[in-house]
Amino acid sequence: MSDYIELTTARKQSRANLLLSWLGGGEIRIYDGTRPATSDTAITDQVLLATFTLDSPAGTSTDGIFTGYLPDEAMVLVNGVATWARCYDSSDLEICDVSVGVTGSGEAIQLDSTSLIEGSLVSITAFSIAEG
Repeated sequence: MSDYIELTTARKQSRANLLLSWLGGGEIRIYDGTRPATSDTAITDQVLLATFTLDSPAGTSTDGIFTGYLPDEAMVLVNGVATWARCYDSSDLEICDVSVGVTGSGEAIQLDSTSLIEGSLVSITAFSIAEG
């Protein structure tokens, strides 16, 4: 049994708009390690590598695709390899977990490098989430 559904264009756009409203003024927190099973799963041994603050609005939504405005670069807190991110709203509530990769990887969040060095700066080069 598959849990994948194909939404109508109008529903995709509605969900992308909702994501846009949730993320305004929120944060993206970049982690190393294995991504938790769900966005409701507590973060355990994964290490926070960097935090990005999002604008309000956080981006745009067109044809069911949320495209985030690129936030200012962030200071890397500790050495590590970025593998996933958790997104939060402006009230610090979890919204979603997303994949992280380098520029051109096609992951939801793309960084200029995933091998992060404490004290250096890291940039998000792309941030996009498509509704199914």
